[in-house]
Amino acid sequence: MSKQYFAIFSAVFAVLAACAADNTYTGTAGGDWDTDTNWSRGTKPTADDDVIIAKAVAATGANALAAKSLTINNGGTLIVGALGMTDIHPSVAVAQNFTLNGNATFTIYAGPTNDTYTLATGGARVTVGGTTTLNDTSSIRPWAHATSATAFTSPLCTGAPVVFDLQAFVLS
Repeated sequence: MSKQYFAIFSAVFAVLAACAADNTYTGTAGGDWDTDTNWSRGTKPTADDDVIIAKAVAATGANALAAKSLTINNGGTLIVGALGMTDIHPSVAVAQNFTLNGNATFTIYAGPTNDTYTLATGGARVTVGGTTTLNDTSSIRPWAHATSATAFTSPLCTGAPVVFDLQAFVLS
């Protein structure tokens, strides 16, 4: 009887451990966040996943990204939105902690200015429920609406702002 309970407990524990596993970006099918085969768990991340990125990944068509936690490791890059986009106002929601390690980069593009997206709401929004930590030479790059590659070299991009809703921010 005790062996049966142990077997049932072990099976339940294995299922729970699998559900709590990290979803690591592998990039085996290109550089797109939305491609399921680019992720270690065979599906793009959901709000319940601990997401780990150590390569370049772009979420150019995604309107909203969500994760339980998000870690971008040394050399990893996450780009949300796209150059010249006109109808996407992306959001990133991290329920717990957002960490950038080493030489990691997080870039988010805001959409164009219009009556719907004001300074308060932003053209793009990043919400973190826990601590946002930038380690070493990591960077966060918010970009106002840009319509050409030359806009990247100019500080005079026009458009709605990127709004950050952070609980705690640590530079180390």
